[in-house]
Amino acid sequence: MESEPGRGTCIEVFFPAVEVSRQRSSIAEFPTQASEPVAPPAKVVLETGRKTILLVDDHPAARKSMHRVLLDAGHLILAASSGKEALNLFAEHSGAVDLLIADCTMPGMNGQELAETLVRQKPGLKVVLISGYQDVPVESAVGTVELIRKPFSRRALIERVVEVLRSP
Repeated sequence: MESEPGRGTCIEVFFPAVEVSRQRSSIAEFPTQASEPVAPPAKVVLETGRKTILLVDDHPAARKSMHRVLLDAGHLILAASSGKEALNLFAEHSGAVDLLIADCTMPGMNGQELAETLVRQKPGLKVVLISGYQDVPVESAVGTVELIRKPFSRRALIERVVEVLRSP
């Protein structure tokens, strides 16, 4: 849950994926079979090759979920929970970072401020910002910044990453 005075509240709920059988007999009864877990999606191989992604989100569950998706897609992930932690990771791995994915609204340094700081250090760094708010403006003095709005699917995240990594 995230709440900001004057902006509203964003609540994220993550449910496990299950397939529910809806078979019923001729008499109205409850479903006869229990829910079966859905098989995990097959690993995705991106056409962009293995890239190093700096992933920054202050919500542990969201960060862990995106980390798994991007790792399954074949990328090396440097994960941080704050702008300060991201700056430290970037300093250690700056030459290797191909893409920054950061949440727009984090305590301390927000995703947009982080992006501007890192792009000044590494011009041409590609950036995807994440927001659960509909009215977050994405203005950047440092080049193209893409936005993906929460909630998004695994596929949407991968497609946006591919799109941004392919862009000139």
